[in-house]
This record gives sequence, structure tokens and C-alpha cells, in this order.
Amino acid sequence: MKYARMYLAAALAVALLGALPALASASTGFKAMNYAEEYPAEITGSGSGPFYFGVKGTTFECNSPTVSKTLSGPVESMQTSSVSNSKCVLGELKSNGCQLTFRPTTSTIDLGTPGCGPITFGSASCGVITIQPKTDLKAKYTNVGSGATSKVKVGIEATGLSYSIGVEGSCGTGNDGELTGELTLSAYSLSLQENEGLYAYYPGLPVEVSASYEVFNAENYPATVSGSDSAAVDFEFVSGKTAFQVKCPTVSRSGSLSSASSSLVLAPTFSGPPYCESEIGPTEVLTNGCKHALYRTGGLGISCSSESAKIEFKSQTTSCAIRVAPQTASGSISYSNEGTPSAIHAKGAATGFKWTSNFICQIGGIAASGENGVINVDTVLKGVYGV
Repeated sequence: MKYARMYLAAALAVALLGALPALASASTGFKAMNYAEEYPAEITGSGSGPFYFGVKGTTFECNSPTVSKTLSGPVESMQTSSVSNSKCVLGELKSNGCQLTFRPTTSTIDLGTPGCGPITFGSASCGVITIQPKTDLKAKYTNVGSGATSKVKVGIEATGLSYSIGVEGSCGTGNDGELTGELTLSAYSLSLQENEGLYAYYPGLPVEVSASYEVFNAENYPATVSGSDSAAVDFEFVSGKTAFQVKCPTVSRSGSLSSASSSLVLAPTFSGPPYCESEIGPTEVLTNGCKHALYRTGGLGISCSSESAKIEFKSQTTSCAIRVAPQTASGSISYSNEGTPSAIHAKGAATGFKWTSNFICQIGGIAASGENGVINVDTVLKGVYGV
């Protein structure tokens, strides 16, 4: 084949990505997962190098288009919802509404669907090349990387494409069209706002999930989760040269788990008798509807029923109050199965929480705000287990 260079990387291949039928079996198809399956997931794809489209002994090269699709759950096949046009040296490759449908289960790809487009390619020699949709084209799916960097490479080796050149085929027709190239598909969790891994499952390609893909699991769902905290210090912060520590005799946590997840939301209850202890005197901890979210990455988040709600550490002698608003902090909380698979031990700390104090605290020499709050966790949670 003679090469007329145009930059078309995933253009043809991508000008056509396709549809998302429900996944009939969790053993085949596509899954997006970080520490657990996380949806919705935004899937994007681009060429890993040039794509080549050949007709009648001439091969054209074009730049890579981009493709996208939002997944709401695992799927057996995936059809793109958008495909960008591709600029080429001699024109532009246009999908004209045709999409690509990826089918890892059968190691194939569909170039458009019957009646779409058609796909067109501008040519300087004889007008426009019109490419007809075709299904069940050969494709190779490969999982690469691990964890949140896992991607799926799709190698396309399509042959036997039907096309016409010029108006109504005035410059020729044929069915020897070829399309070769490689696309890389990746995932981004819209709920977690972070990258996540994308996997293709199909017969003959087992997927080994990395040990870093740790999740909270339960033997049955929904699962009731409960635990008591034995941390020596539950919350601490520093103001000036003084370290303040809140120590509660009893801290219990409770919640539920509806499916395997990288996070676990629990309602904490702090109690005395009759109050917790701290440098601001006997302290009552008011959660005000706020909860703790434990993350298998080691961090901890605070979520509240309203934006104005805060966890409050309030002195019973002076009414000095330290408040912590909803936020998430990184940390070193680690997890290990405790005894049997029905319990997990969470131990460590999340640091860098922002806090504020009221006027009474400030009269006593405490700063108005800080960003050095620490939440300690040392809890055996019953009803869940790790990887």
C-alpha cells in the first residue's frame, strides 16, 4: 500500500463508538472500579498512535479523535455517545453520528450501526470517501496497569470494509477497506472525583484485581455495621503552643453497607460518664447529624445532614466550643480482618482537619481557627470484613 500521510489516529475507529446494554454476567464486559465498583464513571478514549485507513492500495493516516461514554454500571458491550472529528492532511474524517461499539466478550468491535452516518472521509483526489457501517470486526482487548491507573487497550484490525469514492461511487467502489490502530480507554469516577481503573472481562482473559483494591465487604447485604472505639484521644488540635485533646470514655459507631464499597459511613456517638475530658473542661460532643466516612485509602471524611451543620466540642463549664465542618482529610487509617471475616479493625488517624472556635474560646486564648485537627480511630467494626 502507498501511504498518503494524514493524522487519523483513532478517528475512523473512534468516529463510531457505541451502546451500553445491561451486563448479563459480571464475568464478561467492562467494569469501572477504584476500591470497589464506582459509578457513574466517565469513560474516555483516544488513540495510542496513528490509525490507518486504507482503500485501493492507498493508506491514509490521521490524528486521534476523542471518544466518551458515561457508564451507570457494568456492561457487556459499550457504545460511545460522542466521537470527535479528526483532522487529516487531505481533509477531515467525520463520524456523522456513527459510534463504535466495543465487545470484549467476542473480541470484536462494531463500526457504526446499520443506517447511521455514513462515515465520510475527505480526499483531495476525488471528492469524498463514504464508508459503510460494519459489525463484528476483529479487535483485541488488553488490560494494562493496575489500581486507579488500569486501562483497556483496544487493538483494531478491521478488514473487508465497504466504501464508495466520489458522488454515488463515480470514482469507484470496493469492499477491501481496512482500518488498523489502537485506542486506550480509561475511567474517571464522577462520584469520587478521581481516576479509577477500567477493566475488560472476557473468556480467556482473567482479571486479577490488585491487593490495593481493598474494599469493605459483608457476607450479606444490606449489612448492619457497629463498633466501639478504644482510641486514647478521639480529637486533638493545637492552638499556639497548647495541645488540646478530647478524650471520651465511650465512642460507638454504627451504620450499614448496601454493597461492597471503598468507603463506609458511620454515625459516631461520644459519651461520658457524664462527659468527655479536654483542656477546655468537661466536654460534650454534639454530632448534630454529622457522620464519619471511613475510606480504604486511609482518610476520613465528615458528612452532615445540612451544609451549616458541624461537629461541636463544647465545654460544659465555659461554653467554649470548637467546631469542625464537613470535609475530608487524608490519613493513615489501616484495616485488618479481626479474628473472622465478620469483623475488621480500623486503626490510625486522619490529619489536617480545619476547625473554628467561638468568641468565648478566643477570650481564653484559643485561636479563631486552625487546620491541624486530628481524628483518631481505633475501632473493631462488626458486620464487615476486608479483602
